[in-house]
Amino acid sequence: MKKIAALILALSTILCLAACANIKNVVKPGDNSLVGVWSTSIDFDKLMTAAVKSAESSEDAEGMQELVGAFSKMFSEVTMKTMLEFKEGGTYRLYMDEDSVKESSEKMAENLSESLPAILSALFGTTEEELTAYLEEAGMSMESMMDSFISEFKPEELAKEFSEGMNGTYRYENGRLYLTPEGEKEDASSYWEIELKSGKLTVTGVVGDEEMGEEISSILPIVFTK
Repeated sequence: MKKIAALILALSTILCLAACANIKNVVKPGDNSLVGVWSTSIDFDKLMTAAVKSAESSEDAEGMQELVGAFSKMFSEVTMKTMLEFKEGGTYRLYMDEDSVKESSEKMAENLSESLPAILSALFGTTEEELTAYLEEAGMSMESMMDSFISEFKPEELAKEFSEGMNGTYRYENGRLYLTPEGEKEDASSYWEIELKSGKLTVTGVVGDEEMGEEISSILPIVFTK
């Protein structure tokens, strides 16, 4: 987030700027301040780290933390370019850049080869040694199991799915951005807190999303540029 310059001295100037910002924070018909394509990079490594912490409060805290922790290694050093397009008429499209997803998927496949034993152990609630022994009894090996999983991980298909994204309608008022997925009704209690200034759209808070709120908060502020 672009910080307010520390050299602003006059209180009257600050109040004036704040007043102007409040006026600009209401998008009215014909206002093109949001219209266009905005982009940012999402750090999935940070998101998964937050998910591990969130798992501590689950009913099966130990098991969930181990499972999410194993999955988080798959997203190590993974970032994806995320696009948010606002169109005239109040519709939007949220999607990921196809080339970015493909590159990230290749990194995830690389990470998967290292993290899969821990993921499978967490899923089956056993140690890697016990899982290896069980597979050997079944005439399999950890290596063949890993090859089978990795062969099903197709970066091209992921890139296509993620790049299609999500469509819907939007409303922006008083610093709140309401994004309503296609086919759903707007939920006035769920919105993004944003600042719109100098070609930057900064998400400073996510309200009303209990499932993702804590994880998203870990990477805030998210700065989109036009």
